[in-house]
Amino acid sequence: MDRKTILGEKLRRYRKDLNYSVEEVSARLNDMGIPINPRTIYSWERGNNQPTVDALMCLAHIYKLNSVLDAFGYSVESSDKSVFYLESIDKEELSLIKAFRAHPELKDTVFKIYDINDIDII
Repeated sequence: MDRKTILGEKLRRYRKDLNYSVEEVSARLNDMGIPINPRTIYSWERGNNQPTVDALMCLAHIYKLNSVLDAFGYSVESSDKSVFYLESIDKEELSLIKAFRAHPELKDTVFKIYDINDIDII
């Protein structure tokens, strides 16, 4: 079974486990700034296409998943600092992330303001 099929099955299972309809997930993604129609979600779940990284992160939030990589079949050693664990993220935080990504020229300034010297994702 290929990765797209495995990912699609997991997306469908997480949605069904929470008793969400495809329309509900689509509406929540749209509310989070990810314009997706229900047909696209069905396509992901069938393994025909894959969500973008942003859409996948939002889906992890919607489906209440803590470890994005583990949840979608990418096993990683717990000591690996490159593992990204998703904590509860709200709309305001998502907006900040999008604004940060939209202005890469301000990265150094933001890092100085928040006294960020080294990036360690735990």
